[in-house]
Amino acid sequence: MNELEITKRERDSYKYYLHDVIYELQESYKRHIEESKGLGNGDAFENGVKHGYYCALDLLQSQAEVFSLPLKELGLED
Repeated sequence: MNELEITKRERDSYKYYLHDVIYELQESYKRHIEESKGLGNGDAFENGVKHGYYCALDLLQSQAEVFSLPLKELGLED
């Protein structure tokens, strides 16, 4: 086996890793949205945090689409 070949177990590990990271990012994003509801739209820091989560999740989804990865398996379905 050359260094570019990976086993099914390794592929599954990558898939589960990505799914878990995406899930954690989504949950953190949702938590920040809920926590910032009482702050109004004027809190620039909270808006920046939410924007950062949104950008990270958007990039993950865009890259998954480019590589024809199943969004549902990664937890990126709408």
